[in-house]
Amino acid sequence: MKVDITLRQSDKKEYKYVKKTVKKLMKKNLKPRLKHFNDNLIRLHTTIDHIKNEYNVLYHLHLPPKKILVAKESSDNLHHALEEAMKDLERQVEKHVAKISGRENWKRKQRRNRIKQYKVDLPTLVDGNTKEAVTKVIEPLLPKLDRYIKHELTYLQANGDLPSNYPTVEDIRDEAMLKVQFKWDELEKENEKLYQELIKAINKVLTEEVIQSQLDADNISLDSDVPKDAMQQAEEMVGEEVGEFYQPFERLHIEDIIPDQASDIPEELIEQNAPELSYQTMANLPNDWRRMLILAHRENMPVETIAKTIMPMALSDAQKILDFAEQFMLASLSDRGLKAIDISMLQKLLK
Repeated sequence: MKVDITLRQSDKKEYKYVKKTVKKLMKKNLKPRLKHFNDNLIRLHTTIDHIKNEYNVLYHLHLPPKKILVAKESSDNLHHALEEAMKDLERQVEKHVAKISGRENWKRKQRRNRIKQYKVDLPTLVDGNTKEAVTKVIEPLLPKLDRYIKHELTYLQANGDLPSNYPTVEDIRDEAMLKVQFKWDELEKENEKLYQELIKAINKVLTEEVIQSQLDADNISLDSDVPKDAMQQAEEMVGEEVGEFYQPFERLHIEDIIPDQASDIPEELIEQNAPELSYQTMANLPNDWRRMLILAHRENMPVETIAKTIMPMALSDAQKILDFAEQFMLASLSDRGLKAIDISMLQKLLK
């Protein structure tokens, strides 16, 4: 959780007090209510105007994927203004979390109805014997499928593309399996070919979920207050753009830009944590790049197969995506201390 402070007409002593107080209030009022969000994607920007004897406190709380809650308070007592604005922010967070929970319950119900309809329609397309055959063939593939789904959900949720508790691995797997069953007669029944079709269906379900989640985030409830117009918001945030990058009392000193040799991480420790570093680095990749990398190196699928079956595109485009993803990973891991990293080592790290 990142905290930014912008002070106007204040001194260094007040800056330290505000930073300490805001972090304390966040821990008490907000953190328990934000446990369902990725902590790394939450940001609170605090702006304080000290005009004569009055403190004007303004909070902007950024929640993933792109929700901003705003609270403000004015008082001649700085602590009182900080605390009351935080209480208002806490109420808004509670309301927002309740709204999200309600939306997720509705989405679960919608999914149950959709899958129920699939199951109603399925017998008219697939007879009982075929259905048993489908289950028998797919069952051995479930552990691998679940591992792939869990991997993808982890990244999508960590990046704020999906909520942290919906959908589940089982949700994605069940819908993907039903999609495959609907076109069972058209498919090759060999395990590897079937696994590729299931991965394709999983990616499709996940993509649909991300799109729907983004649409939900963009919707404005008719019950909510009318949002401020752009000009009003801009006027309230004048000067904050400077505060985003410059804090008057956090000046750089020469020692801040000279590497501290004593704090260098030993190479053996970096190598020991190389798998974790590689998975952290993949979080910075676009979804298609990450999937191409995982399918090629962890699932051992040829690029031709990926381009033809799972991520339909020209082979040359698929190869470019894989090359770009590999180059990004190699350069990033090298910057993070893995100086000996090469493509063969990267392949081992992704297994």
